[in-house]
Amino acid sequence: MVGRILSQDSTAYRTRLSPDDIGVSLRVLSAGSRNGLRTNLFVLSAADCRCAPDALRLSVENVPILDSLPVLMSCLRILSINLLVDRADPSALRKMIREADPDVVCTQEMGPVTAGVVAGILPFGRLDPREDLFGMGIAARYPATVDSLGLEARSGWVARLEPDSWPDLTQPLDVFNVHLTNPVDFPWRVSRDERRGQIAQIATVVGQRDCAGVVIGDMNASPSWPEYKLLSEIGCDAARVTGTERRTWSHFLSGPRLLRIDHAFMIGVRPITTSVARVRGTDHRALIVDIEV
Repeated sequence: MVGRILSQDSTAYRTRLSPDDIGVSLRVLSAGSRNGLRTNLFVLSAADCRCAPDALRLSVENVPILDSLPVLMSCLRILSINLLVDRADPSALRKMIREADPDVVCTQEMGPVTAGVVAGILPFGRLDPREDLFGMGIAARYPATVDSLGLEARSGWVARLEPDSWPDLTQPLDVFNVHLTNPVDFPWRVSRDERRGQIAQIATVVGQRDCAGVVIGDMNASPSWPEYKLLSEIGCDAARVTGTERRTWSHFLSGPRLLRIDHAFMIGVRPITTSVARVRGTDHRALIVDIEV
């Protein structure tokens, strides 16, 4: 069983719990402080056991807020990142993915070097590295069927996660990996029409598959853009619903991000929290989404 704790800033941490630990001890991975957890304690279950090597061990008696113990549910973690055509640092990418410990990784602008990093961590799914903007991938912890969306002028994929292969799932789940056309591509009217056509195609496929799902990726649209509003008609924005919005992109590789253009839209599933993570070499932050399944 995997425990997940949401800290005061809604950051989620994962750790192992064996069946014998229930009611006896709580092994907590705390990246925030070694002085104890102060608020908002939740424990979320999962079927497999994973633990960071520097896990901090606390007994139940030492957890300050016992009134919050425990809320048990199944949880799935999805990570999305634009790798800037292999300019993302491979070592930094490997470290970030291992620390985030996602169940599914969706990549955009993925080249052969970063594809090797992802494949070395999550063995299932499908990766298609390229030397241009169209390299995509969906990597998964367990087997998943990955199909192309056939979007106009762009790549787009969907992975079907089935309960037979995914221990925590009680129903199938679709994960859509999307990279919309950049609105600054000239001529602008053509780019605008392509983007709206791509969103219409995504909405059509979502309706045809008639399944709970997550549409995630580099949408090249901040919440002020009309395309964002069209996407939000497909599903609810996980970051906005959970109050965890963070900017994800900037022209510059260093410094703060300027716009939130990487999103996750929920269809028939409830988001728990979102967070972002930096990887040296890319202009995007990784978007990490936890959903209840």
